[in-house]
Amino acid sequence: MANETISHISGRCPFVKNAQIKCHNEIADQLQKHVSKYGWTSYVEPRLFAKDGSLWKPDLIFRKDQKIVVVDVTVRYENDSKALETAWREKQEKYKHLYAEVRELTGGVDPKYFGFVMGARGKWLDMNNRLMKFLGIERYDTFAQKTSRLTLSLTLELLQLFSDK
Repeated sequence: MANETISHISGRCPFVKNAQIKCHNEIADQLQKHVSKYGWTSYVEPRLFAKDGSLWKPDLIFRKDQKIVVVDVTVRYENDSKALETAWREKQEKYKHLYAEVRELTGGVDPKYFGFVMGARGKWLDMNNRLMKFLGIERYDTFAQKTSRLTLSLTLELLQLFSDK
């Protein structure tokens, strides 16, 4: 067995791909459930077709009144000081080309786009606060702590699965 890095195992290792997907989905599910408590309607992995016919599935789209929020969730290993911020910006940009399709799906206007990035070691990225504030969720410390613990626990499961192979 080659010497694999935690970054590789938690993010790209094909051996634990199903566990990586589970980690992503559990975090997205926790976010969706939390946001729904504040009156937001959720679209979970809606199938949207771009103008070129390609299929895209944003993790979450939230709607409340005419406000629309598109969120792409990821877990990344904090291998340098800017890794999580870079991931957040990538995720923020990923679905902007589906502006019209998101509006058509939701019936809302002027979608806003956010990443939701967790560090594989449980770090809550401060840029996630922008999403919480835009959604009108002012008190999210407990949610952030819970999500951090969940992320770390799921990363440890990945590492255990890998070490058991």
